[in-house]
Amino acid sequence: MYRLQQEIGEVQVNKAIQNFIYDWRSYTGLLKNSTNRYPTSIDLLEYLRSVTPEHQQSITHELFEETSGNSTSLNKN
Repeated sequence: MYRLQQEIGEVQVNKAIQNFIYDWRSYTGLLKNSTNRYPTSIDLLEYLRSVTPEHQQSITHELFEETSGNSTSLNKN
């Protein structure tokens, strides 16, 4: 989140989170009531994408969808 904040700005990240909470809060959230389900990380990612400028859309993919090449792998020894 910190890197995204550096890339697109704190105001934009806060706007996405505020909209997400407004739409998905338990009792009065518009989407919560209309879909009758709980939000997922994919839902939050859509809000983050909506405030990210077009020329920086790849940053959300890089930060939240790609796996790092430095991740630990299981050895079958």
